[in-house]
Amino acid sequence: MEDNSYLRMVNISKSFPGVKALSQVNLEVKRGEIHALLGENGAGKSTLLKILSGAYVKDEGDIYIDGKKVESMTPRLAEQLGISIIYQEFSSLPHLSVAENIFLGRQPTKKGGVINWKKCREDSMFLLKRVGLDIDPGIPVSSLSVAQQQMVEIAKALSREARIIVMDEPTAPLTQKEIDNLFAVIRELKRQQVAVIYVSHRLAEIKEICDCITVLRDGCYVGKALVKDVEIKDMIRLMVGRELKDMYPKSKADIGEPVLEVEHLSTKDRLQDISLKVHRGEILGIAGLVGAGRTEFVRAVFGADPRTSGTIKIDGRQADIRCPGDAIARKISLVPEDRKKQGLVLMMNIKENTTLASLKKMTKWGRLNLRKPANKKSST
Repeated sequence: MEDNSYLRMVNISKSFPGVKALSQVNLEVKRGEIHALLGENGAGKSTLLKILSGAYVKDEGDIYIDGKKVESMTPRLAEQLGISIIYQEFSSLPHLSVAENIFLGRQPTKKGGVINWKKCREDSMFLLKRVGLDIDPGIPVSSLSVAQQQMVEIAKALSREARIIVMDEPTAPLTQKEIDNLFAVIRELKRQQVAVIYVSHRLAEIKEICDCITVLRDGCYVGKALVKDVEIKDMIRLMVGRELKDMYPKSKADIGEPVLEVEHLSTKDRLQDISLKVHRGEILGIAGLVGAGRTEFVRAVFGADPRTSGTIKIDGRQADIRCPGDAIARKISLVPEDRKKQGLVLMMNIKENTTLASLKKMTKWGRLNLRKPANKKSST
């Protein structure tokens, strides 16, 4: 084993009732290495990382940290060994301050056990500077952008003296500028000999930022390679097990008459005199920088936000859309930017969520019948 190897997972296997999630999987990560863990959905990446974090117990195999065998990995031990995982769903508490989140449960104290808020703030500022974030550590996390919250998560990992940071789809919610900032931070972590396990389906990013890849397929170890020795097509072949020649085949579609026409739409704060047409069978993209008004526009069309002027036509007829219910009645749907806060009711089950927009079809004499399918396609 090379001297600079920090993590080795050897022949890791894990089964759940009726499912072999992992079979003889290997992963080796060196100090200061940016290591991509690749695989399709269901390949076993999440299971392997949960074993590394101590959330799952392996059935077979060995884990070595700094050359020493770890008999039983637990979340507490993983943290002590310098392993930190930043999931897509951040673990921050939004109502607490940045400093409180960074040192949650580990706040520096004075004599007598009283929290030393001054030191907590100073240490937070030092960590935020390490990740290039110039913000007041006293502000609540809820006031930060997604990119800033991600940097706070990295700062939290550094506060635990992390030696391996796992990033799960870190660029999914970010703009290109925010991605560039994240990559700069990752390269600085590499310079400081912190290893990064990078999980992403964006293979162009893997080529740009990573040193090495490990590929899983159907719960099995496929192989390992240096990024400089493989092309994107090679990564795809390793992930799916075959050559893919036509990634995004174009389907021929006839463009019909305008189905939606927006004319001179304005809102109080952001939008001014916006007009567009969407034809039947057409996919229309709305582009712009963060803050340009893309989200505000679709929310105004859907009736989620009020508009100060402008008209909306559906199939050539003017539509008076003042609330989401009006839009739904005219067969307009919105998949919102923030699914958790604006799209789903998390304490309700899948069926209840999928029928929220069609409750009238499931109601008779004022009573809701959840056993009745909302439409013929409800089993999809």
